[in-house]
Amino acid sequence: MFGNLFVGARLRGRHGDFFGISALYRKDPKPLREDLPTIFALLAERKIDPLVTHTFKLLEARQALLLLATGSVQGKIVLLNS
Repeated sequence: MFGNLFVGARLRGRHGDFFGISALYRKDPKPLREDLPTIFALLAERKIDPLVTHTFKLLEARQALLLLATGSVQGKIVLLNS
């Protein structure tokens, strides 16, 4: 599965690196608290450009989860607090 993601990213001219909530973060949230500001800074500086393919209002989170469960999402799903 992950290999397909990297191939798809390369075909779109992107370089893929994985960053995610891992078992480490669940056991010890401190690294996540340290990493989030770095991630947001990279976003603000446009040094990373995640592919966002779907946005949903927070109240539509069920629809987002159903879409995610299909396995057909090829980018990020963003929930908006509005």
